[in-house]
Amino acid sequence: MVSHLVIPCYNEAERLPSDRILEFLRDNPHWTLVFVDDGSRDTTLDLLNEIHQQEPLQTAILSLKQNSGKAEAVRTGMFCAITQFAAERVGFADADLATPLEEVMLLDEVLDRHPDVECALGVRLPLLGHEIQRKKHRFLIGRSFARLASWVLGAKCCDTQCGMKLFRVSPELESALNAPFLSRWVFDVELIKRLKLVHGNDFFNRVPLWEQPLESWEEVAGSKLRPRDFLIAGLDLWRIWRQTSLPEADPPGDRFDIIALPESDRSLPRAA
Repeated sequence: MVSHLVIPCYNEAERLPSDRILEFLRDNPHWTLVFVDDGSRDTTLDLLNEIHQQEPLQTAILSLKQNSGKAEAVRTGMFCAITQFAAERVGFADADLATPLEEVMLLDEVLDRHPDVECALGVRLPLLGHEIQRKKHRFLIGRSFARLASWVLGAKCCDTQCGMKLFRVSPELESALNAPFLSRWVFDVELIKRLKLVHGNDFFNRVPLWEQPLESWEEVAGSKLRPRDFLIAGLDLWRIWRQTSLPEADPPGDRFDIIALPESDRSLPRAA
């Protein structure tokens, strides 16, 4: 099974825990991490190259030519993993590892156990025996936002904004990633809405999604979210709700460079 996890990075030189990333790669040789640098102005790209030098078989680095936002970084990484790296499963995680990379194994096991499930979504629930360290006000905001997202999608969701999700690769997923997202922050909801548009209104009956409680998650200082972004996210939800068809296709094309490839993919064109 070829599995890829996309990690978007923007000025993450001080927050990217390279030691934990390297440990995950050494413990899980069937996973490839696709780092997407979103036009960072610090030494993020240098740090990513150092990680690649230590684990060249399991890492790829893409670099957007200009800062385009987290949504576009994730889309570019997922689209490339599908179309150029032959991924069979592809997901994404946050660069600060608020969700430890090891948690993706829980999502992977869901797809193993349930062949009909197309997407496993990480959920941050403060259950007994789970280490979910989330500030109360962020939890309450998240629950309120999930209710709005559930209304937009037409299906009850517990936690749409957890930073870790894993998808089974399909033509429908590729179609859903074939144009930039409207939203910079709630692209998770928009991606699910696009899958619903591709599959039809009975999507949630025919194509199951699975919410999987995480065992570990913690708040990490340095979030790039500002108070006004919550208002923008609310407006974005309204725009997503109004979507009735997929936007015109606009693949990432030449808007990024491939800086480094896994050793097995050396035949792909690289940046000069």
